[in-house]
Amino acid sequence: MDLLERNLRLLQMRSPLTAKAIAQTLPRTDMTLTRAADGLVTGTIIEEGSPRQLASLRGPALEAKRLADSVDLKQSALVAVRGFGLGHHVQELSTRLGRNGVVICFEPDVAMLRALLERVDFAAMFSRFNVVIVTTADDTGAMSDALHGLEGLIAAGVAIVDHPASKSRLGEASETFAKTLLTVIQAARTNVVTTLVQVEQTMMNYMGNVHTYAACPGIADLENAAKGRTAVVVAAGPSLRKNIEQLRSPPVRERVVVIAVQTVLKQLLAMGIKPDYVCALDYHEISTRFYEGLTAADVEGVTLVVEPKASPAIIRAFPGKIRCVGDDVLDRMIGSQLAKPMGELPPGATVAHLCYYLARHLGCDPVVLIGQDLGFTDHQYYSPGAAIHQVWASELGPFRTLETLEFERIMRMRGWLRKLKDVSDKPIFTDEQMHTYLMQFERDFMRDVERGLTTIDATEGGVRKQHTTPMTLADALAAHATGDAIRVPVAANRIASTREAMEQRLTKLHNECSTLMDLCDSTMSDLTQMKGLIGNTAKVNAIIERIQPRGATVQKLDSHWLVQRLSQNGQLKRFKADRDIALSTHSSVWDEQRLRIERDFINMEILRAGATRMQELLSDAIASGRDESATSRTGIRVSSLDELPPIRKVAACIWVDVDRGNLLTPRDLSQRIDGKNVLSRTLSRLEACEHIESIVLMSPHAGRVAELLRDHVLLKPTEIVELPVSRMHERLTGVKASRIFQRSSWRGGINALTVFDELFEPQLLAKVMQEREIDAAVLVGADWCVIDANLVDQTIARYRSDPVQNRLTFSQAAVGLCGCVIDRSIAEDLARAKGPWATIGAVLGYHPHAPKGDPIAKDPCVKVSPAVRDVMLRCVWDDINFQRVWSRMGEDAWTLQGDALASALRVQHDACVAENSFVAEILDINLERLTADDMPVIVRELRRLMQSQPALAVTIRDQAGSGAWQIVVDAARSLHVAGIHIRFSQVVLSDDATVLLDALDMHIDAISLDLPGDSQRSWEVAQAMPSREATWEAVQAFLDERAKRIVSLPHTWLVPRMAKHETTLDDLDSFFDRWLLTAGACVIDPPQRAGRIEPLPLPRDAACRDAWAIHHLQLQHTTIAASGAAQRSLPAFTTAGLERAI
Repeated sequence: MDLLERNLRLLQMRSPLTAKAIAQTLPRTDMTLTRAADGLVTGTIIEEGSPRQLASLRGPALEAKRLADSVDLKQSALVAVRGFGLGHHVQELSTRLGRNGVVICFEPDVAMLRALLERVDFAAMFSRFNVVIVTTADDTGAMSDALHGLEGLIAAGVAIVDHPASKSRLGEASETFAKTLLTVIQAARTNVVTTLVQVEQTMMNYMGNVHTYAACPGIADLENAAKGRTAVVVAAGPSLRKNIEQLRSPPVRERVVVIAVQTVLKQLLAMGIKPDYVCALDYHEISTRFYEGLTAADVEGVTLVVEPKASPAIIRAFPGKIRCVGDDVLDRMIGSQLAKPMGELPPGATVAHLCYYLARHLGCDPVVLIGQDLGFTDHQYYSPGAAIHQVWASELGPFRTLETLEFERIMRMRGWLRKLKDVSDKPIFTDEQMHTYLMQFERDFMRDVERGLTTIDATEGGVRKQHTTPMTLADALAAHATGDAIRVPVAANRIASTREAMEQRLTKLHNECSTLMDLCDSTMSDLTQMKGLIGNTAKVNAIIERIQPRGATVQKLDSHWLVQRLSQNGQLKRFKADRDIALSTHSSVWDEQRLRIERDFINMEILRAGATRMQELLSDAIASGRDESATSRTGIRVSSLDELPPIRKVAACIWVDVDRGNLLTPRDLSQRIDGKNVLSRTLSRLEACEHIESIVLMSPHAGRVAELLRDHVLLKPTEIVELPVSRMHERLTGVKASRIFQRSSWRGGINALTVFDELFEPQLLAKVMQEREIDAAVLVGADWCVIDANLVDQTIARYRSDPVQNRLTFSQAAVGLCGCVIDRSIAEDLARAKGPWATIGAVLGYHPHAPKGDPIAKDPCVKVSPAVRDVMLRCVWDDINFQRVWSRMGEDAWTLQGDALASALRVQHDACVAENSFVAEILDINLERLTADDMPVIVRELRRLMQSQPALAVTIRDQAGSGAWQIVVDAARSLHVAGIHIRFSQVVLSDDATVLLDALDMHIDAISLDLPGDSQRSWEVAQAMPSREATWEAVQAFLDERAKRIVSLPHTWLVPRMAKHETTLDDLDSFFDRWLLTAGACVIDPPQRAGRIEPLPLPRDAACRDAWAIHHLQLQHTTIAASGAAQRSLPAFTTAGLERAI
């Protein structure tokens, strides 16, 4: 074997593409090598007719040492070197790092590398150390592939250094390399962090799925089952709407394998497209929303392919055939007697990776990608009709549009956003997580290109993807959806129960954990003794001899590997400790020995903690195998309520106004419902909660409250506290102004105020909790007479499971069915604040200075069924429509809880909708072309509606600035409407710059201000008047004056609004953040004019609610009589239809 061949054979272990490129390149013929005075090789190449030195002429060894000295290797496990030169500095750095680091060198001159490797032996460096050479500055796939498996080293720090002799030769390519490398490194770090954060949840999911895994068929029989046929992988990106319809064609559908992410399953089924496979690997139970309402018939012919580390709730929710991907962790867990060949796939970061790997496992080629944006095309996160839109349905309303929620979903990742180029070479937002996914995809695509396989990117949007062939879906299908119809193997039925054998296996592992803990305890005792004997070699060696057999015992325990898997955080700590010891200069051998003993002691602590936690998880897995019904959100048995330690004092804290509800609308708590008054009904439901220790009734009417409870037998310690009404009324005035227009939404008010904000005043609540040493308060309303006691108990249990992380615990239950649990610290925090952000809505929401993910997908949110979430009604006795629903329920309804109650309510809700017996909540009045003669019509309609709806709110649209809005406001005020919302465009400020201040003085609840955009260019294109500066000046004058009047929350909310359109997309992020910060609210509306971007279709539930809840009054004046004379038509009263429904 010649020198080049040996060098390349070893180089390709870490840099296969570079080795291949060198092998296919001719060497430079202008390289001259000589021996320097210090014995190392030096040399030159010819650049622009002159020799260029590749290393120091006299002292290349000293030059390499100085460069290596410039890097703090203890802080940098990865050293990136720009320029290979003659390799001396790479050799020096890699020798110092050993296996405790990696050197990645960028050298674009492949011919020079070939000439060098033909004449200089680098075999020792390539074989002994982690050395990577890349030759392309911007190939993220190649770089990601080269560093794959070294993520732990990358996490320990990075340094970038220039080889002085190469700097001018590399030019701008050096900076391109650095930017690409940092991108890859960030993606690798994100992967490491995600893995460490998810490691325990992953193990919990494994435990929850262990019985399913043993019984389900795998994917081994699918290998090459569709060899050479085309697969279409369907992801959920916003571009999916552009081409998904093409899969509806039967001739196309039967000639391709369709593999879909779970996110789009219901969307595909609704279009008549049944995928062959749907894939799932999500850790969280919220993913069950993708299967809500599906039956076995709906998914007949569709197989779920699931990774066993996915949430067990997904497997329970899917009603069809299931296959599990093989997994080494579970194979080891269940042991060789129960394990069977399952067929494995590479680990994927997302479900889209899993789909792609499944397509390749089937032998499909080409693989066509659609909906794989990996970025926010048109500033949209999900495709139209996505399942999450139904989850959001109960939040939607005049101040919380789908367009707003979509963009907020993106902005919640603001700290991780970055801009890339899309397929049209235009800027596009993506986030760090999706960019990590892109890195993995590009690595996969590159490898498949090397195998001669083709990946077609038919997304027709989203980010550019290296190593793919861009093509429209129509062209891809025309070229590749050919041949006979495809038939893929059908999943077999589950095998007979293995529960008895599984319990024996899990019990064995459980017992081994006890053995492991005992061995750790013994070893920690010995290590403590050793530390006191440093310097006494004989005694230390004796202890070492005593410890060593334990290591052999531990290695034989099947549970040890699982514990190590669970303790990955600990393994990273061990790696860093080992690396520090290896790279440190020790004052003596005893000093090094002390460090090693301390490291080993920490290792034992970590191992013992892991064994303890593993034993707990195994106990839960054994219990869940005996009782499938006793499973939690992770599939692990939940301790019974009695078993949860009362580590926090929890009391229900209820504001009680006898005459008015929490939206300040008239309501009488003394009203009797089936023999009991409203307050008594509420307390009866709460008293069934096991975890509520006491009840505190806070009221300005203590005597009247006591009278209401005179005949009520109290089952919990109950205290009535007299509190002044003024502070609570002050706050509720602001809450009412925000929420009266979206009263049936749990979170849907202006600035995302929640129903929980209706229930307390922070200073009063904090004082009550402090004086009674209450750690957490259950917030409910005095008129929440159908509250679900079981769901309240689940919410308290979730809070108590982790009071630090779950300081605010809540659910998405319909308004009135469940309260929230608020830790005293949050009440105290809110008590110190004021303004638009002093709310629970703000705690849960998006803030530009502190963006965070939506907590509905995190542990503080207790998952509820779609039935409980989607009642689409305010289930509170202050709501006349709820009273109508309840009157149809019957006395036995009081015994219902949970899904049974919610389903019964929804049945009666739907009946009321069908019978048109609901009363409008909002009268929407459009003042376009209003005349004085129209006022009697408006007043008549107001009076008519208020006869049956005492809590009527009014929206008044005066976009042209007619000034008539003040007349309508006066009329509405005289009739005591519950809330008034004025909608202006900025045009109104042209004639009267003080119109906003006038509205403030008239105590308007909400003012919407439609703006043409945020940038000066958008205003100029729209020819908007007044100018942007004049508009902002008027708005600021309003905000300054409002600030002087705020005691708790604004009583008049200002809501700047902007309609989404392709011409103003670049304004969205600045508009959103600007007005959230300055006004405390803003809305992104659906497009109002024709263009490429279409309005997002409302979920059916939301559109149906709008149809009955909002009545539109429009006055038309253009009817032409038969005589030709223009006549006024009768005012037309129209109800919004379902035009935006799916």
